[in-house]
Amino acid sequence: HPTASPDVLCWLWRARHTDTKTAATLIALPGLDTGRVLFGLLELMDATGRMTALSDDKRLRKVIDQAQETLSLQDGEPIRRYIAKIDKPDAHALKDRIEASGGLRPSTRTSLLTFLRGAHPEIFVEGARPWEEDVYYTTESGLNRRQGELDHLVQDALPAVAKQIGEAASHGDLSENAEYTAALEKRDQITSTATRIESELAKAKMIDPEMARTDFVNIGTRVLVRDLVSEREENLTFLGVWDSAPESGVLSYNAPLALAFMGNRVGDQVEYGKEGERRRWEIVAIEPAI
Repeated sequence: HPTASPDVLCWLWRARHTDTKTAATLIALPGLDTGRVLFGLLELMDATGRMTALSDDKRLRKVIDQAQETLSLQDGEPIRRYIAKIDKPDAHALKDRIEASGGLRPSTRTSLLTFLRGAHPEIFVEGARPWEEDVYYTTESGLNRRQGELDHLVQDALPAVAKQIGEAASHGDLSENAEYTAALEKRDQITSTATRIESELAKAKMIDPEMARTDFVNIGTRVLVRDLVSEREENLTFLGVWDSAPESGVLSYNAPLALAFMGNRVGDQVEYGKEGERRRWEIVAIEPAI
């Protein structure tokens, strides 16, 4: 059990994440992978945290402080690397372990969950997701815009290409008629696009006010965020799949950045982006956008 040898557990984590021969040896050992040691540290902090609630033994506090410092090694970069490689089930398990660990400082818990959210936003959305998977949520204006695209294809583009096909066919031998072949391909592309849009529109649902609840970020909400580096504030609005206007801060609810925010509440921190381009925001306010 992790509480049996907390010093050894902390040493294992620090030693395997330093550029030494010892690290290479530890990494090669079976049964001592990064995930197992990390979960051991979190379990250690949970068990020790529970014991501190029953005792004011300073040794317990020392164990927690030591484990906290261990997790903060290299500003958490070893944890980031581990999180980036794990699959969805392991990400779920880690999220549950972090949230249940009673010994973690609130700031450490927030940082770890922020790392996890940046790599696996979908596991945070699932619990708060009010929408059906096989549905295209939209505003009325977004729906009208998409319907307009379909109308253009059916009423304008298809008749125009049909005319091109007829004109090309009148030029003689169709087997070597590049103009005719190109027109047929264009018709097929237009037909395929129109069929896809028709299928999407058949599954469309309007975003209703109930979905735009403001106790957490959701479809239909507008969020005031503050960049934690520049301190600049901006609004992000999360609407339907055909409402996207990134230049105006309007994102589709299923865009990667939107998914990173979904389910978060005022005061939560959100991290998004690849290494070297990562950004962090704090949610300042949430309001309905519809």
